[in-house]
Amino acid sequence: MAGPLDSACQWDGISVGDDAIYAQIQLINDTRYWEKHTGAQGYEVLHGIGKEAFVATSLGGWEAATVNDKAVLFVSLSGGSASRDTVVKFLRSSLERLGMK
Repeated sequence: MAGPLDSACQWDGISVGDDAIYAQIQLINDTRYWEKHTGAQGYEVLHGIGKEAFVATSLGGWEAATVNDKAVLFVSLSGGSASRDTVVKFLRSSLERLGMK
């Protein structure tokens, strides 16, 4: 567990070379923590995900986030095959698995 109040989980990729991908999910059960990263490079509003959602670059990788009536969900991927499309898929999949869809 990581993040404030153990709100995040991180998985470190195991691979030789630059192929490893690192993933992190942070779920915060308080919408006051919703923060749009509008100044980030590649920032783009995502439609049809939660009340609001975005994708952007982050620390050598990509991040995506959304907010609904009860919680904020941030996901990030870096290394390997991390891309805009893979982090958006990761966000959608995480929402579904957490029952937040």
